[in-house]
Amino acid sequence: MKPFGSYLADLYGDRVFMLGFAAQGGTTRGRPEPRIIEAAAPGSLETFTGPIARDGAILLDAAALSKAGTRSGGLFSYLPIVEDWSQLFDGVVIFDRQVAAGDIRTGNTPK
Repeated sequence: MKPFGSYLADLYGDRVFMLGFAAQGGTTRGRPEPRIIEAAAPGSLETFTGPIARDGAILLDAAALSKAGTRSGGLFSYLPIVEDWSQLFDGVVIFDRQVAAGDIRTGNTPK
């Protein structure tokens, strides 16, 4: 079985752009309560460019990912793994923090 992105690349060639998302900390939706995303470790992909302004984000493009090299990152289930992220993504958006989605049935938004 090929990775999903390979099928897209076969169909669309250079028009495919793999974009990843990460955060330097925060919360994500869990059941029944939001789950804490631990603060990004020093030296990780999330901290590669240094602190991000509150409620801010940065884009690591292909050149920045290549420069970052092989390092820890939490792009998959927020669990740190060591990868050369330039081999997996064309770009990565890193937020200073992520906030878990609220419950649309009750309107409750996690703090």
